[in-house]
Amino acid sequence: MARHASRDLKAPQRLLAVVPNGIDPPPAMTRAQALDRLGLGRITGPIVGCVGGLARHKGQSVLIQALARLSGERDLPTLVLVGDGPERPRLESAAAALLGRIRTVFAGERPDARALLPAFDLLVVPSTEREGFGLAALEGMDAGLPVVASRLGGLPEVVEDGRTGLLVPPGDARALAGAMERLLANPEKRRALGEEGRRRVESRFRAALMARRVENVYEEVLRERSAA
Repeated sequence: MARHASRDLKAPQRLLAVVPNGIDPPPAMTRAQALDRLGLGRITGPIVGCVGGLARHKGQSVLIQALARLSGERDLPTLVLVGDGPERPRLESAAAALLGRIRTVFAGERPDARALLPAFDLLVVPSTEREGFGLAALEGMDAGLPVVASRLGGLPEVVEDGRTGLLVPPGDARALAGAMERLLANPEKRRALGEEGRRRVESRFRAALMARRVENVYEEVLRERSAA
C-alpha cells in the first residue's frame, strides 16, 4: 500500500506511514442462524459467498465463470452474492446460463451482511481491476472463513497466501476455479486457513490497534516537530 501511495501522491515512501483498517469483533451468529437469515435453512452442501457491490470491477462475472468450471465429482456449491448494483441483470443472466448446475442466490444489499458470513464455507473476493484494502476479506477471515482472493491492490496485505486463504491472478477464471476446487474438497484445509485468518485479524487488524497506530503516527510527528 505504501508503494501505491508513493506512486499516486508522488511522495517518497520514507515520508509515508501505512495504518491498516481495523475492525471490531464480529456479531455472535451461528451457521444455522445465518442460514435462516438467508432463507437457506434446509440447504445441504457447501456454500460459496461473495460480498460486495455488483459492479464490473468486483469480478462476480469471473466468479460465475469459475463455478461453471467446477467438476461434478462432488457436491457442487451454492453461490450467495450479497450486494447490489448495476451489474445485477447481467450476472443474473450469467447465473441462469448455468442451467441449474450451480444454484445462485442474489441476497441483495444487506445491512446485516457481516452477520451472514458464518453461513459460508469459503469467501471469494474476485476483484479484477482495482481493490483498496479488502475489508470484505478481512471480515471473512474474522468469521473464520478461508478466503480466495485476487492478487490485487491491498488484498495480498490482508490475505496471506497459503496460510489464511489462496490468492489467484485477477480475472483468471481457471485459476479461481482451481483454488475453490482445492478448498471445497478439503474441509480440514478450510478449517485450518479459517482459524489462522481469525488469529491474524485478532493480532493485526483490530480497531483498537488501528487507533493506537494512528496515535503513534501523530506522536512521532509531534516529536520530530519539537526536535526541529
